[in-house]
Amino acid sequence: MKKINKSAFIFVFLGMIPMIKSQSVKKLTLEEAIALGTQNSKNLIIDEAKIQEATANYLEAKNNRLPSLKVSGSALALANAKVDLKISQPSAEGGRQTPKANSAFYGNVSASLPLFTGGRIKYGIQSAEYLVTAAKLSTENDRLAIEYNIVQAYNNLFKASQQIKVLEDNLASSQKRDLSFQKLEDNGIIARNDKLKANLQTSNVELQLLDAYNNYSIATINMDLLLGLPENTVLEIDDNYISDLMENQPASYYVEKAFSLRTDLQSIDYQQKASELNIKSAKAENLPTIALTGGYVAAEIPKI
Repeated sequence: MKKINKSAFIFVFLGMIPMIKSQSVKKLTLEEAIALGTQNSKNLIIDEAKIQEATANYLEAKNNRLPSLKVSGSALALANAKVDLKISQPSAEGGRQTPKANSAFYGNVSASLPLFTGGRIKYGIQSAEYLVTAAKLSTENDRLAIEYNIVQAYNNLFKASQQIKVLEDNLASSQKRDLSFQKLEDNGIIARNDKLKANLQTSNVELQLLDAYNNYSIATINMDLLLGLPENTVLEIDDNYISDLMENQPASYYVEKAFSLRTDLQSIDYQQKASELNIKSAKAENLPTIALTGGYVAAEIPKI
C-alpha cells in the first residue's frame, strides 16, 4: 500500500517539475497586488467611463446658461429658366422692364440669451454636479471592494503556501520515522503492525501535501485572474507582509473608519439630492421662460 502511494506521489511530483520550470515566477507584495488589480480591473474602467459621462452632462448643463447662436444660409440658382415676376422696374430709357432673376442668396444669424427659466438651468447644473460626485463615490466603493477581494486572495495564497511548507516538514519527519521503524522492525524491537501504522500516517501526509499543492494552484489561478496576469504565472508571496500590519486600535476607531469608507451610502445620498432637484426642475416647467433674442437677415437677389 505504501509503495503504491509513494510511487504515485513521486510520479505526480516529477510530472509537475517541467510545468513549474516552464512557468514564469513573479515576486509579488501586497501593495503591488493591489496596484495591479485596480489597474487591470474592467469594472473600474467602466466606472471611469461613467464619471466621464457624468462630467460631460455637467458641462452641458453649464453651457445652457450661455447664449445660443444659430447661423443658416441658402443659395439658389436657375439655369435657362423663364422668370416672369409681377413687378416691373423703370429702365434707363424711361420705359419699364421686367426683371430677370436667376439666382438668390439668403443668410440668417440669430442669438438667444435666457434671462429667466424658472430655475430649470440652475437645478440642472446642481443635479449634474451631484451625479458627478455620486459617480466618483460609486467608483471609490468599487475600488475598495476590489482591493478587499485582492487582499483575501493574497491571504489565501499565503495560507496555501504556508500549509505546503508545514506539510513538507511533516513529510520529511514522517519519512525519517519510517526509516527508524524499519530498523527497529529488522532488529525485532517493534512489531510489523506498528511500522505499518507509521507508514499509513506517512501516506496520509503525502495525500495532504498533494491536496495542498492543488489548493495552491487554484489560489494562484484566482490571483492571476484578479490581477490580470497570465494564468501560468507562478506568484511568490512576501512572507513578511504580516509583520507590516498596524497595531490594534479601539473598537470605536474601526466603527468610525467603516462609516467614513462607506462611499456607497454617500453615493446614494448624492443621487437622492439629484432626484430632488430633478423634481424641482420638473415643477419649474409650469413657469414662463424669458429670453433675449436678436438676429440679422441678409438676402441678395440680382436685378431685384
